[in-house]
Amino acid sequence: MAENERAAKRIKFAADDETEHYAQDSRTTNVTGSYNSDVKSGRRRNFDGESSSASSRKRSSKHATKAQSKVQTPDERLTRTFSQPSVLCTGDKGIYVTCDKGREQKSLLELHDILQQYLEDAGMDASGKSFNHNHASATEDTSRIQSSINAESAGIEADIASELAQMKQNDTKEVTTTPASRPMQLITLDIPCVSLLRFPPGSTLDPVDIVHKLCLSAANSANPQQSRYIKRLTPISNLAKALSKGLEKICEDVLPRYFGAGEDEQIEGRTFAIKPTIRNNDKLDRDEIIKLVATRVQELGEGQHKVDLKQYQRGVLVEAYRGWVSICVVDNTSNGAYGKGFEELKRFNMAEIYSNR
Repeated sequence: MAENERAAKRIKFAADDETEHYAQDSRTTNVTGSYNSDVKSGRRRNFDGESSSASSRKRSSKHATKAQSKVQTPDERLTRTFSQPSVLCTGDKGIYVTCDKGREQKSLLELHDILQQYLEDAGMDASGKSFNHNHASATEDTSRIQSSINAESAGIEADIASELAQMKQNDTKEVTTTPASRPMQLITLDIPCVSLLRFPPGSTLDPVDIVHKLCLSAANSANPQQSRYIKRLTPISNLAKALSKGLEKICEDVLPRYFGAGEDEQIEGRTFAIKPTIRNNDKLDRDEIIKLVATRVQELGEGQHKVDLKQYQRGVLVEAYRGWVSICVVDNTSNGAYGKGFEELKRFNMAEIYSNR
């Protein structure tokens, strides 16, 4: 009887062992089968049961999200350096630049680089102030402080004065290398192919003189080509709203310097031509612009100035873009101060100047 019970227990234990082994084998087979299928499909599983390809995608997406939040594309960085037309004000000065469609920002950056080089060579900043003048005055102040130090007796007071002189010398170095605190502003307009570079408010720079000299430099075949996207440059001596008699106001400001008589001087009769350009502006008419400007020129010259559309000495450029109107007067004489006139310089079209030199 006891032997039968022991035999039954052995049979039961054997059956339990076989069942457990079978279950363990099935689990191993499931895991192994899924692993093999993952290997065949090019994936591996991690300890959480998630495929490595899925986890790597999650990690890469997290890193991409962080990178996108921190890193800006070059186009985004460039966009931050440009302003909208809403920043324009009456009385602004600057330069219009034309280019091929889609090259507005690149042409503005080119013009900015060219002007920065021009001002650096001339020793001026964007406000028209000379670096050399500031350096000379600061050097004189430093020499005066240094001489006073030598005259004083040694001691604490001399040490303090010496430190002040050293600080002044450091300021002098900063003056000679630091540009103007108010830089030129790059403005993209709501018009294709046209942009604007605005001079700082209160700048004494003459945009007509600068553009004329830049075109003369471009016409010199000994100088390397500096622009690729710039087409035509148009100076802005004054800017105003097209409404509320804006054109009349800027004519009163600009024209007397070129067609009026100075103190104790007689009026010298000149030939002139008026060249208006109107884009997306329905406030001003071409004939209206010509009539208004011509009337004012004749009044300033007391009837001595004559219209000559081909051999003119002075050219009045009027630009009407949307709600703004600007004016400038250019020199078209070949024997004048520049040596080449407006027409000879391809009407300040730098692309044509480079292609014909």
